[in-house]
Amino acid sequence: MNAFSDLERYRYLGGKFFEEKLYVAAFEEANLWLSAAERLIIHEEQASALNALGCISLEIYEWDTAIKYFQRALKIASQPSTRAKLYKNLGLTYFRKDDLISAKKAYEESLKNSWAIKDVRFHAQLHMDFGGIMREVDLDEAIVHSAKALSLFQGAGDLTTEGRIRNNLGILYAQKGKYKEAEENLIFALELLHRTGDTKDLTYTFTEIARLYYEMKSLNKAKEYCKKALETIFSDVTVMNKSEVAKVRYLFGLIFEVEGHLAKAYEYVEKACQYFEEYRLIQDSKKAKKTLKRIQEKISMSPEYRYDNLSEEDRQLQYLDTFLCIGDSLEAKDKYTRNHSERVAGYAVRIAKHMDLPKDQRELLSKIGRVHDIGKIMIAEEILRKPTHLTDEEFAIVKLHPSMGEMILKNRFLVDEGLFLVRHHHERYDGKGYPDGITGDELPLLCSILSVADAYDAMTSHRPYRPALFHSSALKELEKCAGTQFNPDVVGVFKKCFLI
Repeated sequence: MNAFSDLERYRYLGGKFFEEKLYVAAFEEANLWLSAAERLIIHEEQASALNALGCISLEIYEWDTAIKYFQRALKIASQPSTRAKLYKNLGLTYFRKDDLISAKKAYEESLKNSWAIKDVRFHAQLHMDFGGIMREVDLDEAIVHSAKALSLFQGAGDLTTEGRIRNNLGILYAQKGKYKEAEENLIFALELLHRTGDTKDLTYTFTEIARLYYEMKSLNKAKEYCKKALETIFSDVTVMNKSEVAKVRYLFGLIFEVEGHLAKAYEYVEKACQYFEEYRLIQDSKKAKKTLKRIQEKISMSPEYRYDNLSEEDRQLQYLDTFLCIGDSLEAKDKYTRNHSERVAGYAVRIAKHMDLPKDQRELLSKIGRVHDIGKIMIAEEILRKPTHLTDEEFAIVKLHPSMGEMILKNRFLVDEGLFLVRHHHERYDGKGYPDGITGDELPLLCSILSVADAYDAMTSHRPYRPALFHSSALKELEKCAGTQFNPDVVGVFKKCFLI
């Protein structure tokens, strides 16, 4: 295989892994792509590889790192098509950082260079993104860009993207007070997205329709669509995330405030604010904080307020919080485990899908993956953050965390099978694991899946005592330990997740 075919292979694999949201593997391939392009001294390929590394950094919330990659690429990119893509991604990164001036400048540069790109989808996406940025600066210009995106994309057959564009238009018209146009676009978006069955986009649209009806002071309709958004999240918890739950929570909080249920409103908005900050949704966080302050002032002037009995929606959101929040206390204590639980849940669900396991088992893995390490909150920080290897005595303490986690999670809506998974996610196939030394024949498949997912993410994450392993090195380690530490069938399936 020659250097050029190597480069093409790295580019292809990096793109495919990125599409599949396998960011650790995508990052390794993008770095190999960059190295190959540097050896061949192909500047445009170097810029494209740097663009890929920037996009990966953007997706994992490493915004400053993403900006450095994009700016480095712009120094060597000469083709207008490459520069258009780089400026578009740079603008999106600045927008996520709430630097609207820099974001606008970057998108304007992207538009100047975009003539060289013939792909209509790129132009539609560029105008849609620019419209999203301008909604914080100039609503009329934002509507112009979003309408341009729709005119470019209408009839292209991609119902998801057309639905998203109509969502954006609906939001913009609502901000302008043009409620009829807002309702038409949001309902149209809903019809399109119903045909795709995309849970995340449907949840978003239901939430925005609820927000529109709240603005129109139609509280019953607003509450109806909030409930639909919540039902959609529950229809497939394997794809839920805190940002969508936060938006639904925030809207419920706004509705409760108007209805005079101030204690409940405060609780809902406070939790939403916490989620917004974690996902670095800066504009949403600012609005939620203002609302929180307003509710707090109302409570201080109303010494006698009541907290109503729990509704079905309250119970559903509390159930979601069990899995979305409970890991936060651990991640706050140990920065090296940030988002570890969510990634483990994602890998476990991916393995389960490849094994054609039923939906209820995938959902259980999604839930337990998010809380599997909660027992570590009972362990001293100096042990969790120790920059060198643990002593035997310290490791004996760490080995208590699965049984501690089981104890903490009892009576928190978990079925016995879920508690079993928490307790036994560190068991080994050869019976040398902990806490009970269960062997492969007795160990349930879901425990083996969680064990492989947990080990892969641990190996590919930075720890106080060692740097992260590359994706390929982690896979080799899993293969080496298949049949001893790990179920060999599960390792084999996990490897297939990366066969493109």
